[in-house]
Amino acid sequence: MLSYQTEHILGALLELRDIERLEKKVSLLIRSRGWSHVIDALQRSKESEAIVPGWDTPLREGIVREGMVELLHLEAFVGLDVDFLEAFSDLEVEDIDDLRKQAHERAFKLLGEQVRTGNTFFIDIDSMKDNAFAVLVPDILNSRIREV
Repeated sequence: MLSYQTEHILGALLELRDIERLEKKVSLLIRSRGWSHVIDALQRSKESEAIVPGWDTPLREGIVREGMVELLHLEAFVGLDVDFLEAFSDLEVEDIDDLRKQAHERAFKLLGEQVRTGNTFFIDIDSMKDNAFAVLVPDILNSRIREV
């Protein structure tokens, strides 16, 4: 009988895009073992040759990215160009709501830094005009002028 580790379960939930069950599992893990345990398990899953023993599928970066965006509720941060496991690994949280709040704050800071360095190609400024990201639009436009 196979014994599944945390990395197998989290990797499989990401691959299957079962965000509802992923949220429940991550919430439980944060309370019992901490966010760093979740990050470590996801990193092990990403580095493994197979998401789950017996599957021929490795956990792809795009799947991790997509899953983390949904898990952390960062859908509004279109164009954020970071390694999500690395960028949010050091957050110290008590529960998933706290995780999402801190992740949002970190993502806003990272997006601002990304704009300042000129990496704006995938940022959709039309979607930013009417929300908290509107303050970044002038900087994005200036960055794009410099890039051209």
